[in-house]
Amino acid sequence: MQHRFIRSGRPQTNGCVERLQGTILQECYKPAFAQYLVPRYQGLQRDLERYLVYYNTDRAHTGRWTRGRTPAQVIGATKMYAGR
Repeated sequence: MQHRFIRSGRPQTNGCVERLQGTILQECYKPAFAQYLVPRYQGLQRDLERYLVYYNTDRAHTGRWTRGRTPAQVIGATKMYAGR
């Protein structure tokens, strides 16, 4: 498999990634920073790991490709977690 790079600042190519980053910021990091007086790296990492499990397995996505399904249902659990 060939590694491919996308050009920065091009919404045609990296719009999905930018939307994911915005979603993680809104639903994970902002509440985490509001919850902790002094956020620590380990706490933020733990919150992000929990959120990604929720995002991939429980949160329904209403996009063109997912149509109300979770990413785990779209890609398949065996393909998604094969690297672990």
